[in-house]
Amino acid sequence: MLVTKQYLYETVASLLEGGSPSAGKKFEPRMVQAHLQQAINRKLKTEYVSVTLPSDETIPEGLVLACYNDIPVTPYKGLSRAQLPAMPISLRRNMGVFFVGPATGGNIPVVTVDDPIITVESVIGISVVITGTQQVISGLVAGSTTVSSDAFSNKEVNIVRGNFPIPGIDPTDGSNYFTKVTASTLITFSTPFVAGEYLKIQTI
Repeated sequence: MLVTKQYLYETVASLLEGGSPSAGKKFEPRMVQAHLQQAINRKLKTEYVSVTLPSDETIPEGLVLACYNDIPVTPYKGLSRAQLPAMPISLRRNMGVFFVGPATGGNIPVVTVDDPIITVESVIGISVVITGTQQVISGLVAGSTTVSSDAFSNKEVNIVRGNFPIPGIDPTDGSNYFTKVTASTLITFSTPFVAGEYLKIQTI
């Protein structure tokens, strides 16, 4: 039998009503469903940290990335917010939401820029794919702690290392990070690269 959130809600509602479907509802359905979602998220997070990571995996069992397009951005308390149709689970390094970017579909025109985004994807020591520049990228070898290229001059970057985004400052928890001065052509990493490690560098 496929267990759905609706099935879980009906089961919980039945228990709350003493097993009698005809009894008056004591709680709003949305409140019960919200508590169910929180319990599911906690279970997924616990399993990810205690089971998935120790087995040298990084993707939770049975989970995939979902893409939501044309989500409106609205003002909210002096900031901006976008309400998703689903609730992302919480993973390490705030990975509940993997990426937020400008919309390019629907009725929104594609914005072209003269300064292309530079993307470098590498499996250290095995493969390198570079888009957006013809400049040489050096340092993508095992044991290196720096990656340099004239293409990085006067640019900020986002970096994914081993399938997780890493910060541009020391998080002080012993995990990986990088440093880069905007005007510099050099990106410095806190620990050396390992053969077979995945690395993605993308200019902002």
